Amino acid sequence: MGGASLVDIDADGYHEVEVRGMCGAGPNCEGELYRIDRKTGKLERFFSGGYADLSVIDGYLIEAGRASCCSWEYHAYRLEGRTGVLGYDNMDFMVEVGADLDSGDDAPARCTFSRTEHGARAVIRPPGRNWLQLCTLYGDYHLTTPKEARAAEIANRAQE
Repeated sequence: MGGASLVDIDADGYHEVEVRGMCGAGPNCEGELYRIDRKTGKLERFFSGGYADLSVIDGYLIEAGRASCCSWEYHAYRLEGRTGVLGYDNMDFMVEVGADLDSGDDAPARCTFSRTEHGARAVIRPPGRNWLQLCTLYGDYHLTTPKEARAAEIANRAQE
């Protein structure tokens, strides 16, 4: 039922304390990261979530977790210039990778980058080429573009 370990999640030479808690039926477990505030010298919680893995890409903490039988979510949190505890409600953007259940068995996975804008999820472009490595989880993938998302939204409204 969990435990604690030292990790240098951002490879800055300073270790964080990762505390893992209860796990669900899949690979996701509760987890928190604590680090020393270099100004005060105190150990402070800076991340809380439920995940299978944590990594860093381009200065963002990436929380990876299975979202369903056939999909994963990656929550991205900018590390620099942030205050407060990072968590689901204040992520910078999300990447969803999953089977395209509306297509045939040989269809590539769908990869979608999105963020909350004006209270709703909006599809965005990947912030850089490094991020496309997340899309390859299931092999071949189709990257959902903002233009495709807008077209699908218009088509859905027309059907209503």
